[in-house]
Amino acid sequence: MIIDQAPGIRWIPVVSIPFTVSITFHFLLALGVVAYFIGEKGFYGHLTLLSWLIIIYPILILFSAALVASWVKKRKYAHFFISLSISIVINLIMVGMADMYSINKQQKLTQVMYENEPQSRALLDPQRPLTIASPLIQKRNAVSPLNIIVYAVDGVLDEKGSIAEVRADAFKNSERWGMGILKSNGELAPDGKRVIYYSTIEFSPPMGWEEALVIIRGSNGEFEFITLYP
Repeated sequence: MIIDQAPGIRWIPVVSIPFTVSITFHFLLALGVVAYFIGEKGFYGHLTLLSWLIIIYPILILFSAALVASWVKKRKYAHFFISLSISIVINLIMVGMADMYSINKQQKLTQVMYENEPQSRALLDPQRPLTIASPLIQKRNAVSPLNIIVYAVDGVLDEKGSIAEVRADAFKNSERWGMGILKSNGELAPDGKRVIYYSTIEFSPPMGWEEALVIIRGSNGEFEFITLYP
């Protein structure tokens, strides 16, 4: 055993000091104290925190080992390197636990977001109420007439009156360049949960147009669009 091979090593401070330092640091990290002092702000604040953590962790590990070496009176170098190794292991475990906690928290937040705003789901998620499946996201070299395919959860679109519009932008009072009626024969999408709608849109954009939107609005406030480019 390691203890038998390292006589004279004071194992209590060698283990307890790195553990205490690591626990204290990660507690302050969880409370947001570290982020506050670093100045984590704005959309890219998490990247700032991450870059600082890359610097802080080695310093934290060295500090723990140096603290142990200063605590003991004999075999300081042995205590330093043993506590250095232990500190690395402890912090790796803490980082792994923090990562698992972060992933779990993010999954819960994402689930709440999906429940409050189902339209925020991935485009081809079968639980997304409304998706323009073809063209997907955008269409370059767009010309009239434009054929589109839409997937919608039953009840989101009115089979008799839902329309797809081509507008200059997303505002309701913006100029409408064309429209088409969305029709369905009851065919289901490949996901087996949404209904397929088809439409052929005739549109007349002005000369020199740079982009336009195909917009579909659902009965429950859903908003779906793709971008057209000439």
